[in-house]
Amino acid sequence: MQLFCLPYAGAGASAFRCMKETLPSSIEVCPLHLPGREHRYSAPLINQSFELIPQLARQLQAEVKGDYAIYGHSMGSLLGFELIRFLRRNSFLMPVHFFAAARGAPSLSGEYEHFSGLDDNEFIARIGQFGGLPEKILTNREIMNIVLPVLRSDFQLLDSYQYFEEHPLPVPLTSIHGATDATVQRAWVQSWQYETSGSYFHHTIKGNHFFINDPCSSVFDIIATTLFPERIENPVAQENFLIPAM
Repeated sequence: MQLFCLPYAGAGASAFRCMKETLPSSIEVCPLHLPGREHRYSAPLINQSFELIPQLARQLQAEVKGDYAIYGHSMGSLLGFELIRFLRRNSFLMPVHFFAAARGAPSLSGEYEHFSGLDDNEFIARIGQFGGLPEKILTNREIMNIVLPVLRSDFQLLDSYQYFEEHPLPVPLTSIHGATDATVQRAWVQSWQYETSGSYFHHTIKGNHFFINDPCSSVFDIIATTLFPERIENPVAQENFLIPAM
C-alpha cells in the first residue's frame, strides 16, 4: 500500500522521515515533492493552489502502483483535499483513504488569521509561535534567508485559497488533531466530516501541531490500523469519534 504524503508549510519530503521509519513495511511512504525545496530546490515556488495541484497530480500518477492512500499535514491536508478533487474531475483512481491532520476543513479556511503580508520580523515571530522551528534557526539570519521565501510562499498559498463547494469526496476520511495544538480548534478539524460521503473517523491524540515528528505519536498506529485493520491488537488510547457516512 502506498501512502502519498503532503507536508506542512515550509516543509518538504523530509518532514515524513519519522513516518517512514515508524510505519510497517507494508506501507510505502511516498512524499510528494513540492517545488522550491529539497529535491526540487531549483524549481520556482508556487503560491497558488490551482497552479500547484496539477503538478502534484502528475507526480502521483507517475508513481502510483495500485491501491493508495493520502496523508496531509496542516497545509498538506488542504493540498490533499484539492488533489483528490482534481483526480476525481479527471477520472483517476481514487485513494482508498484520506488522512487530514492538523488543519480545519477547507470550508473554514477563512477563519484562519492571514499573516503572509507581515514584515520579516513579525512574520518570523508568528512562525515561531507554531513551534516547528528551533529558536537557533529562527535567530539565524543566514538559514532564515533560505527558509523564509518558502514559508512566505506557502502562507501566501494558504491565505489566497478559496473554497468552492463540490460534492463530498467519495473517499473514507480520518481527521486527526493534536490535543495541545494551539493553531487549530478541534471543532474545526472535526468539520472534515462534511467533506466525505464515505465513512468518517476522528482522533484527538497527544501532541502539538507537529505530532508527526514524534516517533512515539499514536498517529502511526492510526494510519497502520486504518489501512490494515487486521493489525489491531490494542485499542488506540485517545478520544475517538466514529461518525457514519452522511
